[in-house]
Amino acid sequence: MHISSVSAATYTSAEQRQINKQRKMYQKISQREYDDHNSYAQRPSFKKHLVVGKLSNHYQTQLLASLNFYRQIEGLPTVYYGFNANQQAQTAAADMAAANNFQHGLKGITRPDVVSQRQWQEGQQITLNSNIGEMNVPERLDATMGNYIRDNFNVEGNNTGHRAWLLSPIVHSVGIGVAHRPNATFAYSDIYFTDQAQRAVTPNRAVVINYPTTGVFPKELLTSDVKNRPVYWSSAFTMEQGTTGRVQVQVTDLTAKRTVNAAHVNLDHTNHFGQFASIITYRPSLKIVNGHQYRVRLTGLTQYPKGYQYEFKPFSLVRGASH
Repeated sequence: MHISSVSAATYTSAEQRQINKQRKMYQKISQREYDDHNSYAQRPSFKKHLVVGKLSNHYQTQLLASLNFYRQIEGLPTVYYGFNANQQAQTAAADMAAANNFQHGLKGITRPDVVSQRQWQEGQQITLNSNIGEMNVPERLDATMGNYIRDNFNVEGNNTGHRAWLLSPIVHSVGIGVAHRPNATFAYSDIYFTDQAQRAVTPNRAVVINYPTTGVFPKELLTSDVKNRPVYWSSAFTMEQGTTGRVQVQVTDLTAKRTVNAAHVNLDHTNHFGQFASIITYRPSLKIVNGHQYRVRLTGLTQYPKGYQYEFKPFSLVRGASH
């Protein structure tokens, strides 16, 4: 069954307008696979002295559009490239590519001979304030940025810190770098959050960023092609959340009248990813069907004695995708 044939019955006119808006934005994002042949205005060089390279204007534009697509879904403001931030992020990515390894702060990694001390120190500083990752080559934007938002390849399991930074209400500017070695199996990406250290700008009001969010939400962002890498859902609170015992999450398919208790519920109020005070992550086992109405309910939080809940309805970003 095609989405277009059930839209009238399944989605309200307001929901369909939102779906059309998100699909239109998604269609503007490049579906090309990027590698060292089509990513650069100047390719990195790893010969005698590291030349970090520079991404093409097209690729930089597409990377930022991909990030802002996810923020738009959540109703968050657009972010921009900060002054010199792309080149700083590119240095960090090239450092990781030169070392063929990645770690925040480049901790525990030996500086390769081709990398100058200045380049290494810059990479150490930038990677402390960045999402960093290893990429397949070639790779589409949906994986480059999409893996950070789904956050299901995180080495720490169901920690959704990468997602929290991409969807942070305090982030205004970023820098993005991607570095490929010639003929390498992996490349490295760095998304530098330039205002990460500015704790003073954290809004002093209750803001919750849910994934999936209220309203319509792309089903593709809740699914994984890799069986042992499921996508965890999350609710990120700008205000500290105390507990009244065990925190539990129930997900109800209101259309099919079925409720499940989510597994692997975790409350993190120590890492402050995205400058959020508390982040709850969990994994529901309920089948997600386009057009069904779902309710997410969290209990056990002191600030929400009657529970915190919201509803969403999934849809396919690709028109004509299966129901």
